[in-house]
Amino acid sequence: MRDRDLRLALSVVVAGALIYYFGALFKADPSIPKSRYLPLEGLLVSDLPQKLGARDVATTRADDMHLSIEDKKRLNILRDILQSKNDNDKRMDQDLRVLSPELKKALVKEYVDLPGERLNERGTLVFLLGRNLNEISDLDFFESVLSQGSCSSMESCKENPFPLPENTEAGSHAQLADEVSLAYPQLQALIALEKSLKSGAAKNNSLFSRRALELLKTAAKSDVQVVAKKAEAIQKSIRN
Repeated sequence: MRDRDLRLALSVVVAGALIYYFGALFKADPSIPKSRYLPLEGLLVSDLPQKLGARDVATTRADDMHLSIEDKKRLNILRDILQSKNDNDKRMDQDLRVLSPELKKALVKEYVDLPGERLNERGTLVFLLGRNLNEISDLDFFESVLSQGSCSSMESCKENPFPLPENTEAGSHAQLADEVSLAYPQLQALIALEKSLKSGAAKNNSLFSRRALELLKTAAKSDVQVVAKKAEAIQKSIRN
């Protein structure tokens, strides 16, 4: 009787030990820091070492994974600038003056992903890419920008703008300012083409020059009046 009770007691102890052991495999020990057992996709910024930088981690996207560490930092700087809407941010020149081919592609995607109404941000992206306009393949993006129609209002690219008085000097100035704002990305694209034709890649590449001139010729026929006039003015300055 005593032996049977002893065997029963041992069985209970062994069973308890097994339950505890296997339970520990599926339940993390509370004494272990979270960052040691959280799955990668569940990591929170607060769980990561401070040296990684919360902003760098928080703004990294799946599409950025192919970028170098340096380009990821630059892309995060860009996103911070676009969010702040500060076109005069000194980091535009300090960190975004020269772009790698991979980072240029990332900026093009940023442009495409932005709503059409984000004219200032889109124009900033065109400006940055325009400073790095040095390959024929870069012109594909500028062609797409120039082929886009101007937004009809700051609130929506699909709505008609509020009518502006045209019979007064104040009204004409207001209308011109509004037209410039609505075509800001296209105008930045034209400025980039002008600079490249006068002092950039076009000087040493006849194919580049020929295609850039074709883009100007097409832009001069744009239905957007302010874009057409700017393209015409650039054509004249280049001929002279």
